[in-house]
Amino acid sequence: MKVKDENIYKIFTNSIIFKMFQSLRFKNLLALNYVANYNFITEDFGEMNSYSHLGVQILTIPEVALNILQNVELSE
Repeated sequence: MKVKDENIYKIFTNSIIFKMFQSLRFKNLLALNYVANYNFITEDFGEMNSYSHLGVQILTIPEVALNILQNVELSE
């Protein structure tokens, strides 16, 4: 996709990402997927700190942690 003004494109894409992370539903789904694939992430991407930082940011939200515990069968 070619955009005339790259700054507008950056603002648009950054705002969508920002809005996605404001959604508790998105964070819950991301956390369940993160937990379900944790072994793969740590084995294959363990040296990349960005994935561990993502886990800290997502898994330390009380509502998200509770959702993981309530849906443990989904995260396995």
